[in-house]
Amino acid sequence: MPTITWTDVGTLSLTDELMTGPWVKVAETLGDATLLRITADGRWSPLGPWTAECDPNGIGAIQVVAGQLMLPEAPLGALIAKIGGSSVTLAGWPSAAPAAGATATATGADGKPFAVGTLCILPLPRVVLGPVFVGINSVMRPVRVTSLNVTVSTAAPT
Repeated sequence: MPTITWTDVGTLSLTDELMTGPWVKVAETLGDATLLRITADGRWSPLGPWTAECDPNGIGAIQVVAGQLMLPEAPLGALIAKIGGSSVTLAGWPSAAPAAGATATATGADGKPFAVGTLCILPLPRVVLGPVFVGINSVMRPVRVTSLNVTVSTAAPT
């Protein structure tokens, strides 16, 4: 069984702040890692006074129209992330062409959002460009964040 040694490459801590944009940068780059881990905790209200606070796993009991979510596959208010793109776009840019023999993309590697919740571990393709951003799964802004702590770590199994 491979040994995995995680190296933290970015952290984010927010307390009693407004998240006005769709994304907040947590890590500048992932380097040549083959695994990505994101851990998170915190509390926020994804629809302002119309919902109670939730944690990074979101509010699964509330059904909303897909157009009100940045990532329709994840619950309202869930912590989501993307790799690459800008802090104001939803999808980001396409990843560079993969190296010979590498897979074309991994979840999130082309700037498309993916679910994080309290813990997310993903394999990374050989070519990954751009920073790691996190957001809250709701198109409504601003979102009052009571607290949010995120750590982005990378590894290569040995």
